[in-house]
Amino acid sequence: MRREIEITRNIYEIGGIVEGMCPSLIFLCVICVHVDKPAKPEGPLKISDVHKEGCSLKWNPPLDDGGVPIEYYAVEKMDKETGRWVPAGRSKEPKLDVTNLVPGQDYKFRVMAVNAEGESEPLENQEYITAKNPFGTLLRIGLSRVRPKHAVFRTLAMM
Repeated sequence: MRREIEITRNIYEIGGIVEGMCPSLIFLCVICVHVDKPAKPEGPLKISDVHKEGCSLKWNPPLDDGGVPIEYYAVEKMDKETGRWVPAGRSKEPKLDVTNLVPGQDYKFRVMAVNAEGESEPLENQEYITAKNPFGTLLRIGLSRVRPKHAVFRTLAMM
């Protein structure tokens, strides 16, 4: 909802151009600024460094802050299994390292800019990401033989 804030109100008097020929003018000058919630953050919403318990998000600030400074960005995550949006964190900068993801679960993210007037529409990623390590997990390493100066390792299993 757009709101108007009065910034200043002053009364000015301007004297006549030639003494006695033109009366003084008195007028009121009011300066107002329209304020609103911010526009949605600019995309794309970039997701990087995905691992089994978290990832990194990055986006661009909104083109319009609504005339009031952005206080923070609210980030939410949606687990594909539940279909509900829940808070994932807040950030004063247009980036966030998300933690507390459940390994193996699929997630979407969205970001809203927040100022004193309210919350923007969300910037949302379209594809799900899976919380997992990028190269699998090493389960066990076996020592096949040992020599005084060398050890040879063999991978027994990978997930």
